[in-house]
Amino acid sequence: MACLKSLLNGIREFFRAIPPDQMSTTFVFIYRMRDDSVDEIGEGMERIATALSLDSLSGHRRHIEDASAILIDVRNDGRYDLLASVTTPSLETLSETSLVFVNEDGVDRFIIGGRSKTMPVLATGAPSNFAVATVADLEGALEKYRQVAADVSCPILESIWIGCRSGHRLVLRNKPEATMRRSLAWFLNTSIKGDVAVRSEHNTDESKPVDLIVNWFGSKMRALIEIKWLGDSLTKDSNGTNFTRFRDQRAQEGADQLVDYMDRERSTDPTTSLKGYLVVFDGRRRNVTNPSTAITSENALYYRNKEIALTRDHAAERTDIAPLIRYFLEPRSSLFAPPSESV
Repeated sequence: MACLKSLLNGIREFFRAIPPDQMSTTFVFIYRMRDDSVDEIGEGMERIATALSLDSLSGHRRHIEDASAILIDVRNDGRYDLLASVTTPSLETLSETSLVFVNEDGVDRFIIGGRSKTMPVLATGAPSNFAVATVADLEGALEKYRQVAADVSCPILESIWIGCRSGHRLVLRNKPEATMRRSLAWFLNTSIKGDVAVRSEHNTDESKPVDLIVNWFGSKMRALIEIKWLGDSLTKDSNGTNFTRFRDQRAQEGADQLVDYMDRERSTDPTTSLKGYLVVFDGRRRNVTNPSTAITSENALYYRNKEIALTRDHAAERTDIAPLIRYFLEPRSSLFAPPSESV
């Protein structure tokens, strides 16, 4: 029983130091019941490191990510030996002398005496029952926020529009991004399960603030969220006809900024696992002249299904950056002008 407890504690602590989110690696944990060597088990095994403490695990994250299968020998002194393999080692052979636990494709199972027993999913949204739910929970909350942004059902967000929620929703107020940031931070803090903290304007160094940072207690996983908006907003002291207009290029600027933030954060804290998100509030309309003159539905909804064209898609190049998230901000359809009044 003490051996099983040591194995389970070793798995839990390992996944805190090396969150398995975003990894396709098969994790094989063993706790040896006798002092047999594991170096010769299976073909193509390569020893990565020996007697690693929890604090030193993160330095080997890249090796773990690159391995198809990683064997983690949980030692009785609380340290870890790591071996990589191009294929999963013989679990039946391992189970003859060791307690064996496997996490593969989000499924946990034990192999005891050559017999495999799959665990039911107890930790919803987590890649393992012994890991903290992080990225999956965040991405689920970001998807749920889509409708909140679309119909301005968040009381914080309604103030971004000239005329608020009940107006035409054609023109944004001057500098609406801070309000968007507060709204999204509020929603994520109330929607993500577990011990999570969502904070605004986190500095990746002395001068570079990213809009939101998400930290999970009990995990070395961290998410950075950069927010941009597209559409027309009033310039400061505008008479209602002078706009700041942002289109696709503004989103590209945000994508490039996010890459810079990610690289700075990684150099500042290399022990943390990172995932970056670009969130774009899309309030684009066509042929807007002022906030109070209604436009046709064709012009109001012209951009609803027009995805943002990035000249360089960093998400296609890097596994630590998610695809762009676009929230189309719906106009108030009851105030559309008839086609004859198109401007």
